[in-house]
Formats: sequence, C-alpha cells, structure tokens
Amino acid sequence: MKKKLLTIFKLLVSVNILFWLIKTDQINFAVIESALTNKKLFFIFITLSILQLFISSIRTNILMLFKTKKNISKIFRLTWSASFINSITPSSLFGEVFKLKKLFDLDTDIAKDNAIYNSLFSKIFTSLAVITVTLTSALFLKELPDDLLGIFMIQGILLFFLILPLIFKNTARSFAYKVYKSLQRKTKRKFLINRIENLKLYYKTLFFTKNKVFHVFVLSIALNILRVSAYYFIITSINPSLHLSIINLLTVIPTGIFITMLPISISGLGVGHIAFAKLLEIHGIESGVDVFSVFFVYSYIFNILGLIPLLFDHFRNKLFKI
Repeated sequence: MKKKLLTIFKLLVSVNILFWLIKTDQINFAVIESALTNKKLFFIFITLSILQLFISSIRTNILMLFKTKKNISKIFRLTWSASFINSITPSSLFGEVFKLKKLFDLDTDIAKDNAIYNSLFSKIFTSLAVITVTLTSALFLKELPDDLLGIFMIQGILLFFLILPLIFKNTARSFAYKVYKSLQRKTKRKFLINRIENLKLYYKTLFFTKNKVFHVFVLSIALNILRVSAYYFIITSINPSLHLSIINLLTVIPTGIFITMLPISISGLGVGHIAFAKLLEIHGIESGVDVFSVFFVYSYIFNILGLIPLLFDHFRNKLFKI
C-alpha cells in the first residue's frame, strides 16, 4: 500500500510540474522537436549511453564480487533489459527486482545478499562521484557564482562524511566490528544472523581487497563525466552559438543528475526540468527545461531499446532448453 501511495505521489508531482511548465510557456516544443530530429545528436547520445552501460556493468561485476569477468556481457544485457522494464512500469522497483534476481542467477555460489549490497553501494559511489566531480571542477572556475556557494557547502559536508570511513579505515573497521558483535549477541534468529554474517564478509571483501574500492570510484567518476558529456552535446545542439565551458557544466550538471535520482518524481520528470533550468541559468544557459526534455526523451528511447537484449536472452534460453 505504501509503495502504491508513493508512486501516486511521484506521479502527481511530475504531472503538476509539467502542467505548470506548459501553462507558463516554459517548454519550447519547436526547439525540442528540432533537437530530437537531429540524427547526429541521437547517434552521439546512443553511443554515450552504451558506453555508460558498459562501464556500469564492469562496476556491477566488481560490486557483486563475481570471481570472473565473463559475466560483464550478461550484466550489460540484463541492465539494459531492466531499463526497458522501468520504462513501461509505473515504478523503477519492477526493473530493480528483475535485475537483482537475474544478477544472483549469474552465479549461485555467491551470497544472494550481494545483489542488494550492489544496489546500495552503486548509489553510494554514484553520490560520492557526483560530489567529487562538482567540487573538483569548482576549483578551476575563474569566478565562483554566489548561487553555487550553498550547493558546494552542502556537498562539501556530505563528502567529508562519505570519505571519513575511508580515511580512518582502522577506526571504521573497529566500529563496524563492535556493531557486528553487538548485533550478533542481540539477534537469535538464524535468518538475521546469516544476513549479518554476509554483510561482514561483503564489507571485508570489498573494502579490504586491494584496489576494489578505487576501481569502483574511478568507474563512477567516468559514468558522471559521460552523462555530463551527453548534456553538453544536447546544450550545444539547442544553443549552437553559445560558447560553453565543460568546467562550468561539471559544476552544475552532476548536481542536477543527483536531484533527478531522488525518489520524489517519475524518473525525474518535472523535478529535473526545474532543477536543470535553475542550475544551467547560473552559467547563463536559458534553455534548461528544453535540455532536460530532450535528455529525458532520448533516455526513454534508449531504455525502450532494452527490449532487444530482453528478447535475445529470452529466446536464447528457450533454445538451450530444447
């Protein structure tokens, strides 16, 4: 019931904001149509999206603690398939459940909990990468806009708390061990004890195996830069005479992406329009609403194409069963 109410709430937020944007003539449909019929832009966007999917698959392979790289192509297909399911269902939960189940099926020797931890740590590292890219880019700005000071301060505080366990590894390890022992003493149910044991093993393997965390972090940074690049090409397509600095975009677009990931609207619809309108306006780009509209439609088309790997795996599995 709670999930249904949340979905209805998100739908109402998206619909109301879109209605307001259309009513106030803030969406320029002619500009959006022109961008959407740009074949070169579409090809660039699809190429960047495939690269993102490939990098995301490598990151998932690491976070799942798979012992072989042979699963990357399978992860690539099922992640794209999950994107298709998300695009035709009212909630991303359906695609997430599909992905979690399929990830576990790739290697039944690993703990089933790893699929859940993968989902959790993907979000954590994505947030960390967003903050890192934004704050690092800010160092290269010739002049810091006043409108960004508040954003940078909030992100700086979040970054401090996110990297604190990495800086003080031994202290974090000692604290985690005390929490683990406390839970172990208080918990008598075998199911919960197994969850705690699996979490302990996962944490130890991920954070104390050489370079695993570093690789996941670098891949998360790469994903952010590719997403910013997609926005860069859309902005230059809509505003061909505009002289853009990629550094300027790196200070605002990752924040916009992060806002669209918040569970307060349907796929960031409506909320993303306002976020990008306000953020891009800081650097003198007035078409933020149209930029997000084009990005949303292109992303939706790419997700719909996820039907191809879904059907491919479906018929291939049927063939092997014969």
